Amino acid sequence: MDAQSIGEWKDRYIRKHDLYVGYTERLKHLVQDLLENLGLELFHIESSTKSIERFVEEISEPGAEYADPFAEMADLSCVRVILYFAEDLDKVAAVVEEEFQTVREESVPFDDMQDPDAYGYRSIEYSLYLSRARSDLREWQKYASLKARIQVRTILQNAWSAITEKFPAGAVFQPKSLVKRKLGRMSALLEEADEGFLTLWEFVKQGPFSSGPRGVSAPSRTGGAPAGSPLGSVSLTADTLETFFRTSPERLDFWVGVAREIGLPLVESGADYLRKSLENLALILVAADIATPAALDAFLSAMATESRGRQHLLTIYRSFEGEIAGWRIDAYSVLFLLVLNAKWDVLQHKDLVAYGIKTATDRIKGLSH
Repeated sequence: MDAQSIGEWKDRYIRKHDLYVGYTERLKHLVQDLLENLGLELFHIESSTKSIERFVEEISEPGAEYADPFAEMADLSCVRVILYFAEDLDKVAAVVEEEFQTVREESVPFDDMQDPDAYGYRSIEYSLYLSRARSDLREWQKYASLKARIQVRTILQNAWSAITEKFPAGAVFQPKSLVKRKLGRMSALLEEADEGFLTLWEFVKQGPFSSGPRGVSAPSRTGGAPAGSPLGSVSLTADTLETFFRTSPERLDFWVGVAREIGLPLVESGADYLRKSLENLALILVAADIATPAALDAFLSAMATESRGRQHLLTIYRSFEGEIAGWRIDAYSVLFLLVLNAKWDVLQHKDLVAYGIKTATDRIKGLSH
């Protein structure tokens, strides 16, 4: 591709990058919602939007010939589902194939993983578009033409992919490559390990094993402390939240700093207003199944990792950029908005009116007091 074409495609991607960022975030939440009904134990769902720099690098590579990079690159928006056990791979694959328009010739569906001649420990990967029914919905119409990629992997498949990407392609794929032979043996060991973990897990589920190692109760799935610890046993209320932030004010200060950097309009509020914001924060945390200080601490730590929380707040800012200047956002409201967006997969199934979440949201928007 010549320099002029590269520059033109770069300019087009710069103009569309925010659209892809929004699409990636919406797609991740959609996948979370679709998989929630399966009752699976997911290790993690992560997402990424290709950076402008990486986009330019790829179209500038020697021999790269793209007629239309937007149509040919499936990984401009990417969602990766990481599972504990291989037995769930086909269930997730079935949901993806049912809910999206998949591009078969650019995908590695579940059935293709069974190919005995395939190299390495392959994982499921789909190039796809939104289904016609979903792309006709008003809130999804602007994403109808965008291609995306959804990957479905076990933890060990993800480890294989992450590590092997570090090896030069020439060393891996050249004929009679020693590196390729050794990697092939290691991929077989990883596949055996996945099957072994599943067998062991099935054995544990059938036996009298209800606690962690040495009889210590395992942590709750919300990331809180074990139920027997003092921190894990305290319920979240406005009073316990006040103590939580008073003992470690840096937790609140960090997110206020993130909000300021993004451009959220923070306001100074009196004691009574702040107290009400604290009460509203307690309401949404409980509704989001973050019911203890330990669980809140784990949630905030997770949100600080890889700027996940920043991305959630940035999504809110971009979605309401035209009206957000009139909002009343204090320090506690920043966390309220963070929970609202990050835990929407849980909250959407709750009665937000009964929990007081609707009223609290209107208050932040300046629609009520």
